[in-house]
Amino acid sequence: MKKINKKLLSILVCVIAIICLVFLFNRPSAIKFNDLSRKIEINSVVDFSRFIDTVKQGEVKDVVIDDSQVKLNQLGKYDVIYKIGDKKETLTIEIVDTVPPKVTLMNKTIAYNYSLKPEELIKEVQDATQTTASFKEKYSFDKAGKMEVTVVVEDQGKNVTEQKATVTVLEKDEEKPVIKTNEITLDLNAITDLKYLIEVTDNQDKNVKVTIDDSGLKRDKEGDYKVRVTAVDASMNKSEKDVVVHMKKRTADKQKIVYLTFDDVLQNILKMFLRSLISIKSKQLSLSLV
Repeated sequence: MKKINKKLLSILVCVIAIICLVFLFNRPSAIKFNDLSRKIEINSVVDFSRFIDTVKQGEVKDVVIDDSQVKLNQLGKYDVIYKIGDKKETLTIEIVDTVPPKVTLMNKTIAYNYSLKPEELIKEVQDATQTTASFKEKYSFDKAGKMEVTVVVEDQGKNVTEQKATVTVLEKDEEKPVIKTNEITLDLNAITDLKYLIEVTDNQDKNVKVTIDDSGLKRDKEGDYKVRVTAVDASMNKSEKDVVVHMKKRTADKQKIVYLTFDDVLQNILKMFLRSLISIKSKQLSLSLV
């Protein structure tokens, strides 16, 4: 008999629990939402009251809306809290990007067998989110002439834009860059970047990569030092040359010229100030006489 009572009690407890759960999840909502799409375009201006259909024992204007968790400029799902009295309802919305990027490409001339990146063909991209670029297929630039390539730009919303550009591949270049600079003279303790003082030319590449090994250069000590200059063009042709750097103390003549020039500037400023002062005094005197 006791066993039967325990079973009945257990069954009764389960039934009550189920009824409570059903009541909890099916209780009448203080705020009823409409069927408008919960997806919102990124960077939109949103009135979150538009999602309210009806309000039990109140009006839409009585509802306090907390959208502080929502980032309208960032993709993702967010909760919006709606409160009326002591009742609270939660609505989950999603910030989406459905607009493909606007892309402007430019044509480009490259060296033979150059490792071209798709980003180098992009002139401008307009999109609400970050984008990535890739080639639609694998291209080889080991044949001189013109070729058409397709660049694919994709944003964080998975929207894709494809654009075509023309790439002109130059004839194979086997000519090394020419390092024209032989020597440089610097003042002691000068912090000048030597790369700006090195002249390099190339038959094709206008942006030759220049590196300098100046580990043996002592900028705080007079003397003649050699630095190793390396120039590499887009076709990977490399030139190397030792350039002499003369570290010299600034002469007294140079310092004197600087000081005289500075004094002249001060004198001119003082003269202008005195002239302005005399002019003001003259006007005041004329007014007093009248």
